[in-house]
Amino acid sequence: MNKLLPRILSALGAVLILFGTVYLGKNALLTLCLLASIICLYEFRKLIPFNQYFQGPSQTWFTVLFITSGLLVFICALYSSSQFVYWIALVSVGLAAMMLVLISKKGSLEGAIHVGGITLIGIIHSGLLPAFSALLLTMQNGLYLFLCHLSLVFGGDILAYFVGSTFGKKKLAPALSPKKTVAGAVGGLAGSLVFGFTAYYFSIGINKIAIFSIACVITGIFAQFGDLFVSLFKRTAQVKDTGHIMPGHGGLLDRIDGVLFSSPVFIFICQLVGF
Repeated sequence: MNKLLPRILSALGAVLILFGTVYLGKNALLTLCLLASIICLYEFRKLIPFNQYFQGPSQTWFTVLFITSGLLVFICALYSSSQFVYWIALVSVGLAAMMLVLISKKGSLEGAIHVGGITLIGIIHSGLLPAFSALLLTMQNGLYLFLCHLSLVFGGDILAYFVGSTFGKKKLAPALSPKKTVAGAVGGLAGSLVFGFTAYYFSIGINKIAIFSIACVITGIFAQFGDLFVSLFKRTAQVKDTGHIMPGHGGLLDRIDGVLFSSPVFIFICQLVGF
């Protein structure tokens, strides 16, 4: 109960912020997506073992460049898709240059590849993926689809937590996340279906609802992969949480990892089917 109360209170606070932003309109939601990307980039930065190779001001410069690169990718993916490939090339060249600096400073080819690879993954994960959530807002029924996506991911998280805590015995992927169970994963998919179905029904109606139910399950699967994906880097960095911005949950990245990972899948399905 002591652990559950902070989770509930911080979740309620996040819901109030979300609906307050919805009330302010589309531009406010786009700004919220941008702020979420900044926070996630900052939290992912702490999972990169850059401090093994540089100390002091160099770490600050690396953090600034990492967040700036992620934001450039976010903005270009959202507002300038025709130029997006050039920004990806620019970021890649910058990472290659950083790897050369690492090699010249420490003579560690393995370390340079390690840091450079995780850095590129972090920029894509916390810079590019949030842009897909923002892109939902630009589609027809975009606001409703945006809320449906959040509902199915967070609904899956809620049911996975309670089902896993109550019935979970067999571990799902102990090497990545020792607390996640098969029962929790199944409960999570059920939660994604129920919450996503409900949000879609009350916001959009009965149009293509059977196909959307299938989309909820597929998206829910990728949301759970997103959770495991971030767990991989947390285990590598030997940290329990990516941050402390949400008491009971950890960092923002801990909370929306499923949203980020599943967002390209969800928007692809929406565009393919024409929701």
